[in-house]
Amino acid sequence: MRFDFERILKLSMLELEEKEKDKIKEDMEKIIEWVSKLEELDIEGEEYFYLKKSSLREDEPKETLEREDVLPENNFQGIFFIVPKVVEK
Repeated sequence: MRFDFERILKLSMLELEEKEKDKIKEDMEKIIEWVSKLEELDIEGEEYFYLKKSSLREDEPKETLEREDVLPENNFQGIFFIVPKVVEK
Protein backbone atom coordinates (compact mmCIF):
# COMPACT_ATOMS: atom_id res chain seq x y z
CA MET A 1 0.00 0.00 0.00
CA ARG A 2 1.47 3.35 -1.04
CA PHE A 3 0.61 6.85 0.09
CA ASP A 4 1.62 10.34 -0.97
CA PHE A 5 2.89 11.89 2.25
CA GLU A 6 3.32 15.39 0.81
CA ARG A 7 -0.27 15.35 -0.46
CA ILE A 8 -1.52 14.26 2.95
CA LEU A 9 0.41 17.11 4.58
CA LYS A 10 -1.03 19.58 2.09
CA LEU A 11 -4.59 18.35 2.66
CA SER A 12 -4.13 18.50 6.44
CA MET A 13 -2.81 22.09 6.14
CA LEU A 14 -0.13 21.31 8.73
CA GLU A 15 3.08 23.27 8.78
CA LEU A 16 5.78 20.99 10.13
CA GLU A 17 9.50 21.20 10.51
CA GLU A 18 11.57 18.69 8.56
CA LYS A 19 12.29 16.66 11.71
CA GLU A 20 8.56 16.43 12.49
CA LYS A 21 7.77 15.43 8.91
CA ASP A 22 10.30 12.60 9.05
CA LYS A 23 8.89 11.29 12.33
CA ILE A 24 5.25 11.44 11.19
CA LYS A 25 6.06 9.85 7.84
CA GLU A 26 7.87 7.02 9.62
CA ASP A 27 4.90 6.53 11.97
CA MET A 28 2.45 6.49 9.06
CA GLU A 29 4.56 3.93 7.20
CA LYS A 30 4.52 1.68 10.28
CA ILE A 31 0.73 2.00 10.57
CA ILE A 32 0.21 1.21 6.88
CA GLU A 33 2.56 -1.77 7.16
CA TRP A 34 0.56 -3.05 10.12
CA VAL A 35 -2.76 -2.61 8.27
CA SER A 36 -1.30 -4.42 5.25
CA LYS A 37 -0.48 -7.37 7.49
CA LEU A 38 -4.12 -7.45 8.59
CA GLU A 39 -5.22 -7.62 4.96
CA GLU A 40 -3.08 -10.74 4.52
CA LEU A 41 -4.93 -12.67 7.24
CA ASP A 42 -6.98 -15.62 6.04
CA ILE A 43 -10.26 -15.25 7.88
CA GLU A 44 -12.29 -17.52 5.62
CA GLY A 45 -14.65 -19.54 7.78
CA GLU A 46 -13.89 -17.51 10.91
CA GLU A 47 -16.75 -16.29 13.06
CA TYR A 48 -16.93 -12.52 13.06
CA PHE A 49 -16.38 -10.93 16.44
CA TYR A 50 -19.40 -8.65 16.08
CA LEU A 51 -21.69 -11.66 15.85
CA LYS A 52 -20.69 -12.90 19.29
CA LYS A 53 -22.92 -12.26 22.26
CA SER A 54 -22.20 -9.08 24.14
CA SER A 55 -20.55 -9.41 27.52
CA LEU A 56 -22.43 -6.36 28.77
CA ARG A 57 -25.29 -6.72 31.17
CA GLU A 58 -28.87 -6.56 29.96
CA ASP A 59 -30.46 -3.14 30.10
CA GLU A 60 -33.26 -3.52 32.61
CA PRO A 61 -35.53 -0.64 33.61
CA LYS A 62 -35.38 0.29 37.29
CA GLU A 63 -37.13 2.81 39.46
CA THR A 64 -35.63 6.28 39.43
CA LEU A 65 -35.68 9.08 41.95
CA GLU A 66 -38.73 11.28 42.12
CA ARG A 67 -38.22 14.99 41.49
CA GLU A 68 -39.46 15.79 44.99
CA ASP A 69 -36.75 13.55 46.47
CA VAL A 70 -34.00 15.24 44.45
CA LEU A 71 -35.15 18.82 45.07
CA PRO A 72 -37.55 18.80 48.00
CA GLU A 73 -37.92 22.63 47.90
CA ASN A 74 -40.01 22.42 44.71
CA ASN A 75 -37.21 23.89 42.57
CA PHE A 76 -38.61 22.77 39.25
CA GLN A 77 -40.98 24.15 36.65
CA GLY A 78 -42.79 21.52 34.63
CA ILE A 79 -40.17 18.93 33.75
CA PHE A 80 -37.21 21.33 34.18
CA PHE A 81 -35.07 21.97 37.25
CA ILE A 82 -34.71 25.61 38.29
CA VAL A 83 -31.10 26.45 39.12
CA PRO A 84 -29.32 29.69 40.01
CA LYS A 85 -28.29 31.83 37.04
CA VAL A 86 -24.55 31.49 36.41
CA VAL A 87 -24.07 33.37 33.13
CA GLU A 88 -24.72 37.07 32.70
CA LYS A 89 -25.28 38.85 29.39
